[in-house]
This record gives sequence, structure tokens and C-alpha cells, in this order.
Amino acid sequence: MSAKNRLLLALSILLLLLALGSLLSPFVLTHTVALWLRYEAQRSGLTITTSEIRAPFLHPVEILGLHVLRPGVGGAHFEMSAPHVEAGFRLASLFDRSERSRPLRSLRIEHARVVLRGRALASAGNVDWATLGSLLPEEFEISADDILCAQSLARVELHDTRISGTTRGSGALTIGSIELGGPYLQKTFADVHGVTRWQDGRLTIGAIRLLEGLSIDSLALDLRRLRATRIAAEGSVTVFNGNLRANLATERTGSTRMWEAAGSASGVSLSQLAPALGWTEPVNGSLRASKFSFRGDPRDLLHATASLWTELTGFNWRERNADVIMIGANYYERTVQLQELYIKQRGNELTLSGETSLSANWLNPDFRGDVSGSIGDLGEFAELLGAETDAFAGKVAIRGRVHAHERKVDGELALTGDALKIFRTPVDSLTARLTLDSPRMQLTQFELRRGEDFLRGTGQVDFSRRRTFELSGDSWCHDLSQYDARVPLLGPLTGTLFTQLDASGDDTNCTLTLGVQTDDAKGSAHGVLRDNALALDSCSVTINDITAAFSGAINFQDRKNITATFSPATELHFPQELESSANCLRGIALQQGDSGVPLSQMAITARQLTLADPTGATRTLSLCDKDEAGTQPLPLSVPARSPSQ
Repeated sequence: MSAKNRLLLALSILLLLLALGSLLSPFVLTHTVALWLRYEAQRSGLTITTSEIRAPFLHPVEILGLHVLRPGVGGAHFEMSAPHVEAGFRLASLFDRSERSRPLRSLRIEHARVVLRGRALASAGNVDWATLGSLLPEEFEISADDILCAQSLARVELHDTRISGTTRGSGALTIGSIELGGPYLQKTFADVHGVTRWQDGRLTIGAIRLLEGLSIDSLALDLRRLRATRIAAEGSVTVFNGNLRANLATERTGSTRMWEAAGSASGVSLSQLAPALGWTEPVNGSLRASKFSFRGDPRDLLHATASLWTELTGFNWRERNADVIMIGANYYERTVQLQELYIKQRGNELTLSGETSLSANWLNPDFRGDVSGSIGDLGEFAELLGAETDAFAGKVAIRGRVHAHERKVDGELALTGDALKIFRTPVDSLTARLTLDSPRMQLTQFELRRGEDFLRGTGQVDFSRRRTFELSGDSWCHDLSQYDARVPLLGPLTGTLFTQLDASGDDTNCTLTLGVQTDDAKGSAHGVLRDNALALDSCSVTINDITAAFSGAINFQDRKNITATFSPATELHFPQELESSANCLRGIALQQGDSGVPLSQMAITARQLTLADPTGATRTLSLCDKDEAGTQPLPLSVPARSPSQ
């Protein structure tokens, strides 16, 4: 065969192969793409469905009705749907097996909907990052009608989003609206634009203006090591004359995904940032400087490391004010180290520092702490902690230390105060001293004074013996009317009062002994407190040398509706016509005599007093409120004792 004929034969065979390829390639490529999608779905724990796949010869592959689902806890973790996906492949990449090979020349996704919520199931397979890394296109254009990212405390929605990128120049980003939602946070940014650059697997987005004074200068997503399961991102934000910088990287090592994060901020105005982000409550002040870092697996915090340093100035939120709040803390090798928590508020200063170890026996961790403070205005400092300003006042100094190691605790705490107001009650001075000497905690001194009035107490707790404790205290008041003291049935208390209390017990019950004496009466009680109920085995009241004795119980199960029942230990009588003699009752009047109805039980509930006689008949009477008129005491008759008694 001549050379000319051989050339014609070769060309004919080539044309025949091209003709067969053009006829068979759509069929082969369509089924190849379908099989590959099914294979990758099984490997990665995904569910992938399509309505149709088209692969015209020498044209991009079209996937219609694409739906991707990844199961999660309580529902789908990741879900994406796109009516039209177009992927252009490079035939030359079939013969190039290097890591820099890019088989995907172009990618176009239209009208996608993406949902990311919660977390994936532990049984779900791992995503094949190497395959994703090999599918990074040279150019792309993606449009999404809705993108939702929802977690337990935050929600971000993007609507009408379009992003494009190419290695040959700049691309664009447009977002119709961005919605942020969460506790105390609700904000929408509309008509957001930016410029993109796509080069060697690194996507950079810049010049994103959200509001006047709030803009994202740059946001970079590094996918160059996606095949090695590593993703990195970094960003810079201008926040009302301040700046915020952060970087984030994540990489899978075996069965663990490690995260590295670091960031810094300075000069951020909280008063401008709060309304800009749609915070529902106003916040004032400035984030003068802040730094943070984290490295580890968020699902295994015991083996992570972290650090934080922040300084706030001129802080104000919910009527809480502070000139300076500074905190520095580290976490490493299961140890939390509070380097310093410093709060300055005009004449108030408080400093805390400490360290604790998160051991396997987390109920008994090692701990070390120090506290010192000089509070010149207790009311203002109490407001910072959420209390009402007018309920507290005065000066307080506090200093102490605590050290716990191997279930042994030692330390001390001293508290002094002058010219105080505590829960709106004036107090001239306060002194308290607490010592810790494992396994005991001792209250060596506690004393409140107001003029001649005082409240004193001492006690101790032994943690080695079911938290057994002992407590004793006494008080003296020369005029009870200054304290607005009131007791159910007795009403407002006036005159002098001396009390003495002794208590002892453990974590299951407490034995109480109480003695009370006023100008014209005295009383005593002894009982056991257990399970929100006080059982009184003896209780006596003496008025004008006439004594009435009771036993009974007080139930504290419902703190808003405390109930008390008493049974006379001595014979008592109450008048037959008691209910018509006054509008309400206030106080008790004891008198000698045996006339009237015998009393078998007396019950107090809210503002009602119920009296029962031996036959079971009951009478319910009203107890007086604070300023109610038409009152009278409850008259109880005590039979005179015989000379033999």
C-alpha cells in the first residue's frame, strides 16, 4: 500500500473513532457521572439524587434536579438542592495524575437552596476531602436563592446570593439580604456587594460594606490543602474606627478534627456596634483590646488549649456600670487559670485570680483562688451584679484565699463594712471571718451592729461527716418597729426583742432550739427541720405570766404559701362569737379561764386562720394585712392551774 493510501486509511479510522466517540460519549459519560455520584454518596454518608444527567459531546455536563442530603441529630444536618448544575471538564486532565491536576474547568450552579443545621450523626461517614480538593474549578458562578445556617443559639440566612470567580481576573459577590438572629440579636443587612479573587484554590472576598462604619475589608478562604482535609480562613473587619482580625483553620487527623482559631480586636465601640447588629438591648462602652486563641477538638475540650484577654472600658448594660473590666484566662492540660479578673467602678475595685484542675474526679477538683476588694459604694457595685441600687449602700473591704488539693481545703476570708445598708436595712458595721481547715469550715466571727442592736453568730461545718454542722447566734433589738418585722397572726412586731438560736445537724436534718423574749412576752421552740418541713415537738408562749404550750409543724414546700398547724399541749378555749367581733385578727391575748369552745387544732395558711374543736367543727377567720383597720387579737383562755399543779 502506498504512503498516500496509508495516510488516507489512518485519517478515515480517526474520523470513524471521532464519530463513534461523539455518538457514544454522551451515553458513557452520563452513566459514568451517575455511578460516580452514587459511589461518592456511599463513601461520605450522603444521599444524592438527580432527575436527569446530560453529557453532550464536547460540552459541559448538565445535572438537573440535584438533591444532596446528609443525616444529622434530630433531622438533616446538610441539605442542598439545585435545579440546574453545569460542569465543564478538561479532557487533558484524564492523562494528568498530579495533585495540581484540575479536571473541572468550570462550575455553574443556579437557584440553589442550602441548609446547614445541628450536627451530623456519629454513624455518618466522613466526607471525602481528597475528592473535593480535586474538583476545585478554574472558574465558577454560583447562585443561591436561600442559604440557612442554624445552630441552637444563632441563625444566619442569606437570600438571593450570587458569587463568581475566575483565575483570569476578578469576580463579584452580591447578596440580596443577610439576616442574623439569636438571643438579644436581630438584624438584616440588605443589598451587600463585594469583589472576589480566585487563585490557586484560594478565594478572597473584599470591600464588603455592611453599614456606614462597618465593613469586611477582606475574607479569605484557603482550600489549597483541601485534599489533606485542611481548610483555613482569615478575615479583617473595620468596626466603627476599630478593627477585628481573626483566622481559623481545621484539619482532620485520624478520627479527630482539630481546630485552630485566633483573633484580636481593638478600639471597638459597643454603643455603635450594638444597634448596628440589631441587639435588642442597648450596650455602651468600648472594647479597648482583646485577644483569644483556641486549639483542639470542640467535642473533647479536656484536651484542648485556649487563652483569652479582654479589656472593656465605660461599660454599661441593663443599668450595670463599670469603668474598667479586665479579664485574662488560660486553659491548658485540663487546668483553668484565671490570671486576673479586675473590676473598677468609680470608688470600687475588685480583683479575683485563681486556678483549678479539671481532673477525672470533677466533683473534687484542685483549686486555688485569691480575692481582694475595696468597695466604696456597695449600692453601685450591687447594681453591677443585678441588684437594686437603693437596697444596698456603704463601704466594704474583702480579702481572702482558698486552696483545695486532694480533697483538703484551707483558706480564710475576712469581710468588714461600715455605714451599710443591706436589703434596705441600715447597718452601722459588719464583721465576718471565715476559716477553712480541711475538712472543717468555721465561721469564727459574724457580727452586724446598728446602734445598740446587734446580730452575732458562730458556727462550723464538718465535710468529712455527712456535712455535720453546728450554729449558734443571738440578737438584741431595742425597737422592732424600725425593721418592719412581722409574723403571721402576730402582725407587726414592736418593742424590744432578744433572741437566741442554736442549731445542729447534717445534710439530712437539722435540730433547732429558739428562745425569744420581748417587753411583755417570751417564747421558746424546739424542733427538727427535715425535707422542707419543721416538726415542733415543743413550743410555748408566755404573755402576762400566762403560758400556752403547743406542738405542731410548719411546711415550707411551697415557699409562696407556707402553712403551719399547731395542736395545744395544754387546755385552751376560744370565744364562741369570735368571727363577728372584728374584721380580722392580729396578735394573741392569753387570759385565765375555762369558758368558750375547746381548741384542738389551729392552722395558718396565707391570710387565714382555721380553728378546730374536738368535734371536728372548724371556723375560718381572716388575718389582718399591713394597714387593715378593725383588728383585734385572738383571745385564748387558759384554765387556772390547781394548787397541786
